[in-house]
Amino acid sequence: MKYIHTLLALIALSVLAACTSTSQSSESIPLEGTAWTLAAYPGMESLIDNAPKAPTLQFDPKTDIASGFSGVNRFSGHYALDGSQLALKQMISTKMAGHPAAMKLESAFLKTLATVDSWMIKDGQLYLRSEGNTILVLEPSGA
Repeated sequence: MKYIHTLLALIALSVLAACTSTSQSSESIPLEGTAWTLAAYPGMESLIDNAPKAPTLQFDPKTDIASGFSGVNRFSGHYALDGSQLALKQMISTKMAGHPAAMKLESAFLKTLATVDSWMIKDGQLYLRSEGNTILVLEPSGA
């Protein structure tokens, strides 16, 4: 009888453990260390639709370097993070030519990144903002 009670208790614990979610909530996705892919570019949707590959962005907390793929080339530079305030500085990029649509997206994306002054993560997406307006929306790569 004691064996049955122990077995039932183990089964109940297993069921409870299976019901507990192990996934992160979207608000707990970290800005730093997450690989982000451009999902929306307010006012520039046609640029994303016509480009062969979406830009990416990643923040490395060990080096304070932001880097990624801008549509044709790779880019990197320093970033400063203070709470929700974010500044991207001294950005550099390789200079290869590519598909015309990708080059248009790349040019606009890099210019827009230079104006970022804040960020927030909501519903699993990273919102990069400038002067209170969302200017880029990114999602975790592979999402």
